[in-house]
Amino acid sequence: MKYMKSKPDDERVTRFADYLVDVYISEEAQYPPEVWAEASAEPTLTTNACESFHSHFNSSFYTTHPNIFMFIEKLKEIQIEVYEIKIQIFEKRNDDTTVNIYGLKFLKSKMKHAVYPLRVVNSEKSNHFDLLVLECGEQSHYTYISNFSRLVRKQKTLHKGRIFICKRCFTGFDEQIKKCRLSGKPALEQHMKICGFNKPIFPILPPEGATLKFKAWEKA
Repeated sequence: MKYMKSKPDDERVTRFADYLVDVYISEEAQYPPEVWAEASAEPTLTTNACESFHSHFNSSFYTTHPNIFMFIEKLKEIQIEVYEIKIQIFEKRNDDTTVNIYGLKFLKSKMKHAVYPLRVVNSEKSNHFDLLVLECGEQSHYTYISNFSRLVRKQKTLHKGRIFICKRCFTGFDEQIKKCRLSGKPALEQHMKICGFNKPIFPILPPEGATLKFKAWEKA
């Protein structure tokens, strides 16, 4: 912004400079510095965006000639990072709003789709939204999750009653009265004190009947 004073005294340059500020430089810009700058909004500290992306992308592979499947998976991860940046900008402009993002993955072992967390906030604010990203080929869009527990309960339990599910690790708590421990919403609230700041995970249980064997017990 400080370089605006040293620009040429030309109306065309002024219009172009205003365009850059409104679209790319100011905090309220359509594409603010958080989207395209690697380090900071200060001109002396930012790096070339293309070189930064190439370096970051290249360091993601452990071989000089990755196969096409590794390449596509890495592109999907980068797409998730872009979602994260856009959501952060949205939350910054709306102080009372938080957003969780979930994806949909096909599990070959169970031959069905399952919901998994992409982004989960540490603390939900008064205006909170849970969104599911649906992908079809090269296109994707967000859809609002009106009832999170109802969406994911079938991939966790066949229990018919109401359950409360942790949005971070998908642990479920039913409302059956238990003798020595909490149940339902109080159990979930107690669980969140431990799980609340952990990284979101997608738990995958071993197939039914699978066993784990130990041979070298002396090394355990």
